[in-house]
Parts: sequence; structure tokens; C-alpha cells
Amino acid sequence: MRIMDSKQKSTTQKESLSTLTTYYLLIYNSILTVGWTFILYETIKQVISYKSVDDLWKCHGLWNAIEIPLKICQTAAFLEVVHAMFGLVRSNPMIVFIQIISRVFLVWGVANYIPHNLMASSITTNLTETLNSTSTTLNCYFSLFIFFFGTIGNILNILVLTQRSFRSNACVFLFMISSIANLISILSGLTPRILSSWQLDLTATNDILCKLRAFIMFTSRTIALSLIMLATIERWLLSSKNAQYRQLSSLKNAQKSSLIIIIISILLYIQMLYCYKANLINTPLKCYGKTVACRLLTDITYACFTILFPLILMTIFGIMTISNIRKVRTCKQPRRILQEQNLDQKVLILQRLTKKRWKKLDRYLQRMLLLQVISLILLTFPQAIHKIYFTLTSNKFKSQLEYDFDRFLYNFELLLPFLESALPFYIYTLAGGKVFRDALEKLFRSKRNN
Repeated sequence: MRIMDSKQKSTTQKESLSTLTTYYLLIYNSILTVGWTFILYETIKQVISYKSVDDLWKCHGLWNAIEIPLKICQTAAFLEVVHAMFGLVRSNPMIVFIQIISRVFLVWGVANYIPHNLMASSITTNLTETLNSTSTTLNCYFSLFIFFFGTIGNILNILVLTQRSFRSNACVFLFMISSIANLISILSGLTPRILSSWQLDLTATNDILCKLRAFIMFTSRTIALSLIMLATIERWLLSSKNAQYRQLSSLKNAQKSSLIIIIISILLYIQMLYCYKANLINTPLKCYGKTVACRLLTDITYACFTILFPLILMTIFGIMTISNIRKVRTCKQPRRILQEQNLDQKVLILQRLTKKRWKKLDRYLQRMLLLQVISLILLTFPQAIHKIYFTLTSNKFKSQLEYDFDRFLYNFELLLPFLESALPFYIYTLAGGKVFRDALEKLFRSKRNN
């Protein structure tokens, strides 16, 4: 009877929770429907008021009419990610996040700062002013956004990944050191960019600070990407059918490899202490390579050893890991009936639970690693290519508009690697499944109890 009562109670609780979820989603979608209907109404009203095709082309007053409700409705869509994370809707949180962030960036990062009278006056002059003002805005607000979320995310990553339940895993150790390197990269690289908006960037005027900032930023970024490359190789070793390869996947080897990566990264960018100089003109940044030879050396080193080489190895070993996993799934497991009969039942159950838990952790680690590799390719590759292009065309004559456009594009692409450095915690939270989220909740509970 007691068992039946407990089952009935749990069923009743589930039904009530399901009803509350339905009501909440109904209210949420109804509010957004009203908001988007209002935006449509304001748009139609504004378009009807135009007296000519020229007015329609210029869209005078449209942004002012829909700006606030559009920002509210589009930003509120971030709740879709929360719904997916907590299982209120059957969607992949990471896919939903990517869909939402692109639209929010268009509203807050593009439409919010581009002048809406661009067609009304001289296009060249206005476009030059637009590029300069947008570049300044990106340096300030977008940099602040990345700095805030990246610093918090990487600190939480370090705290979660240093918990006792993760310490013995080699892949987790590599993720943790990579998070430390990402945090150093964000602090050393973004702080001067944010201060430059208020003319307070000392690295732009002081040679020693300029050299140190460039050396620390490039070295830490190389360490972070190379450690993710090592994590990809570690996953391949662990998924191999060869027992000798699997034995190479250990915490001790991960620690040794990390130390080697740190030493190599320092040696690669030690030349920055000579090549970089402050107070330069006709360069994307005031703190930049002082000669064409220095810039080419830095650009080729960055493109080849920091970006291309790790990404190529990540792709190769990622494909090989997927191949290993498929082979293991198709292979039949050997029978161990006689061994299992000799074992105590409790010991056998404990072994199975431990093995199941580690398999689950490995599966989530592979998913986290795959998403991080994809984000690395999308957010670091463009800057590596454009750095070389900018250096090779630096002696070519360019109009002011071409030069401003190149500088704007360079400054925008410069922020993309910082965005990648800020993303790991959010990738791990969305793709790490219950294992990572449980560890995060445990961290918060322990801090609250203390």
C-alpha cells in the first residue's frame, strides 16, 4: 500500500508540474505574441505614412518607432535557452543559443549603432564616420560584454573543473588549464581595449607595457588552443582499441604535455618583446609590430602555430575519435559470465555503476570538445587570414574609406578570439549535460553553506 501511495504521489506531482509548465509557456508565448504584433502594427503604420518610394527606401523614423519593443522581445528570447536547459521544451540548448545570439547581436550590436540616415547624405563620408563610430562602440561595449561574461565563465570553469570528482581525468585537467589561459588572455587583451575608449590605454603609449601585453596575450591564447588540441588527442587515445594507446591517456602525461606546450608557446612569442612598439601610426593599433618583417613574423607565427596547426590536428584527431567510437559500438563485447559469477554481487553492481558513470562523463566530454573545436574554427580562423592580408597590403595605396574599412574589420575580427575565450563555460554548461550542471550546483551549494 505504501509503495502504491508513493507512486500515486509522484505521479500527481509530475502532473501538477507539467500543468504549471504548460501555463508558464502559454503566458510567455502570449506576451511575446502581443509584443511582436505591436512591432508589426508600428511597422505597417510607419510604412503607410511614407509619401514616396524615396521615403520608403530611407525608412525615416522606423527604428525610433520599434526600437524599444524590438529589443525587449528579441532579448526575452534568451529564456528559450533556459527552457531547453531545464527540459521545459524538447530542444538542444546549444542550437537554441546559437540561433538566439545571432539575432540579438543584429539588434544590439548592428542596428543599435549604425546611423539610420545613411542614405540621406554623402555615402562615402557617412560610411567613414559610421565605421569609426562603430569601431569605437565595439571596443567599448562589445569588449565589456566579452570581458564580463568571459571572466565570470572562466572563473566558474576553473572552480568546477578542480572539484574532486573531476581531478583524476586527463581531459578535464586540460580543459581546466585551458580555462586559466583563456582568463589570462581576456584580462591582458581586453582591459587595454576597453580603456582605449576613454583614452586611458597605457599600452598604446608605453613601450614596456605594450610589449608585455602582446607577449602575455599571444602566449596565453596559444596555450589555450594547444591544450584543446591535446584534449582532442587524449580523446582519440582513450577511444582506441589498442591498449597501449589507451594507457598513454593519463593525468601524468597530460601534465607533462601541458608543461611542454607552455614552454613552446613562450619560445614562439619571445620575439614580441623586441618586435612590438607603442605610439605607431598607420597601423590597426598603436601598439603593433614596428617593422614589416616583425609583423610578418608575428602574423605567420600566429596563423600557423596558434591557429592553423592546432585546428588541423583537432579536425584530424576528432574524425579519428569518431571513427574509433563507431568501431567500438559495432564490435561485440566478449562474454565475461564466468568472471562475473566469481565476483560478489554488490561489488559487481558497484563496478557497473562506476563504469557507467565514467562512460557518461566521457560521452559529455566528447560533445563539449566537439562544440569547442567548431567555435574555435569559426572564431579564430578569420583573424589569422586577415592579419596576414593586412600586413601584405600595408604598403599598397588605399583610399581613406578602404583603410578605415580594413581597420574596422581588423578590430572586429580581433574581438572574435576573445569571444571564443569567453565561451567554454557556456559550452560546457549547455553541452556538458547533467554531469557538469550537477558539479556547478554542488559548487554553489558549498559556497552558500560556507
